[in-house]
Amino acid sequence: MRSATQAVQLPIVRPLVGLDKQEIEAVAKEIGTYAISTRPGVCCQAVPDRPATRSRLVSILEEESRVDTEAILEDCIRRAIVM
Repeated sequence: MRSATQAVQLPIVRPLVGLDKQEIEAVAKEIGTYAISTRPGVCCQAVPDRPATRSRLVSILEEESRVDTEAILEDCIRRAIVM
C-alpha cells in the first residue's frame, strides 16, 4: 500500500479502513455500483502465480515507464459507461 500511495498524485480511497465488507456493499448498492462490481471480469486478471510481498518504488516506476498509459486511458474513455 505504501508503494501505491507514493507512486500516485491523486488520493487513494480505501473503504476497508473505516468500513467492513457489509457496509461497503451497502454503500455500493446505494450509489448504484454494486451490480457492476460483481460482474465477471471486473477484477484484474493479471495476477502472478507467486506475487511479491514487498515492493520497491524504484522498480515499480521503472516497470510503469514501459506501459503505454496514453493508449490504456484512451481505451478506457472509449469504453466508459456513463451512469
